[in-house]
Amino acid sequence: MLGHIRFFLALAVMLSHYPGAQLKFNIGVMAVIGFYTISGYLMHKSYQRFQQRSATPLRAFYIDRAFKLLPIYLILVLSSFAIVNLGQPVAGLQVLNQPWELDRLFFNLALLPVNYVFDPFTLQSVLPHPIIPPAWSLATEFHYYLLLPLLFLLPQPALIAIFSISFLLQLISVSGWTHWPADSLGYRYLPGVLLFFLFGHLLANTTQSTRPTITKNRLLFLWLAIWLAAWIGFGPVATWGQVAWQQEVWIAALLLPLLHPFLKKATNRRWQHTQPPNRLKTDRFLGNLAYPLFLSHFVCFYATGQFLPLTSPGAWWAGLVMALLLSTLLARMQTTLDRYRIHYRGFQSLRTRPTP
Repeated sequence: MLGHIRFFLALAVMLSHYPGAQLKFNIGVMAVIGFYTISGYLMHKSYQRFQQRSATPLRAFYIDRAFKLLPIYLILVLSSFAIVNLGQPVAGLQVLNQPWELDRLFFNLALLPVNYVFDPFTLQSVLPHPIIPPAWSLATEFHYYLLLPLLFLLPQPALIAIFSISFLLQLISVSGWTHWPADSLGYRYLPGVLLFFLFGHLLANTTQSTRPTITKNRLLFLWLAIWLAAWIGFGPVATWGQVAWQQEVWIAALLLPLLHPFLKKATNRRWQHTQPPNRLKTDRFLGNLAYPLFLSHFVCFYATGQFLPLTSPGAWWAGLVMALLLSTLLARMQTTLDRYRIHYRGFQSLRTRPTP
């Protein structure tokens, strides 16, 4: 179920960032691509519900997203800032072994600027890395939220055209045709990863539109076809060795259609009504842990490194336990805030189990 998937994607990101893991294949990169598509699908469903139930859908949607994602983020930025300034440098966590000035704290609290730590678009006050290192991808997601209302105004052929342009940027990112850093173009900034959000968006659209321009099966077929064609056509000339993560991005792209049945069930209240309550409760619990685990694991590694070398056998488990405990506390806090958030917006979440 989707909560389990989101939890294990967050766990994959955590493992990929652990200094002692020494992974030859970056599963964290694949997980981030998965999160992009999940977000594209769920945000389509979410914004459509705001359009149907709110007098001011644009304003209500942004307020809802802020209440959902910013409290945990702001708490972790402030706590990370304090812990890093009070602690000692930790071997293997160079991204945190740096002085943190107040202006850098301000830009990190603003969230959107932390996306701009990669060439060619950089903000000096955020460099060399965000206080919460994985937060750059959260900022990418917020950039997508800003674009989302415009996508709803466009006909599906226009969406497919934008999708095609973003896919072209993916091809350019492995071709060596540009002087831009390929990881910025193909993985980190919205123009190059917009196609992954749009894939989820288009999938959600095919399940709700009575006369879609493209059907679900055709979309899945075309998605697999263009990526396989890209592998065959661009594989021999791709600069894989210079862009090690790009292979992970493209492999993740081929696996993304596997998410569709889980996304469809997660937003189907009739299907949820047929499931045992304990199974849904476990899925929701794990899903609620995913977001705080995604954001908190770096500071937990840093805290672990104050008393254990991160290359020691027990450091991973100590960091994992610490991150899970902290994530549980943050998820409980967010659950309380969600009651006010849902009361304010006036309608329940799609994942809420309906009353018989």
